[in-house]
Amino acid sequence: MVNAVDTEMLRELAELQLELKKRQLFSALRWRQRVETCLTGSGIGFDEWLLLDAIWSRLERTGDAVSEVEVARDLDLDALTVWHSMAVLYHRGLVSRGCSMSGKAWRVFVTGKGADLLRVLEPALERASAASP
Repeated sequence: MVNAVDTEMLRELAELQLELKKRQLFSALRWRQRVETCLTGSGIGFDEWLLLDAIWSRLERTGDAVSEVEVARDLDLDALTVWHSMAVLYHRGLVSRGCSMSGKAWRVFVTGKGADLLRVLEPALERASAASP
């Protein structure tokens, strides 16, 4: 049986959890703003950078091209966001795309130009990520 003290403690705990989640969200939004500032002039936005970095990371781990579906799943992005961002990256020459052997999925890898861009951006992005929230 739950008494009044337990009920009050549970309510306070729920309020603290909500406050923590809000602070985490605001911290993430500030980080995103700092990253977007770093990307100014690079020709890509936050979503494109996130996708390019995820493709690069997966390529580094597996040594093979990655499907767009896998990257979307890794990043928890919707298909339209991935499709648009991938088109931007492709048209800027930062990724190369081709059909899989089954023909059912696009396989992607980062081009030399894309890898160079990631290397150039890395120091500023690391500083932006280390900044105080």
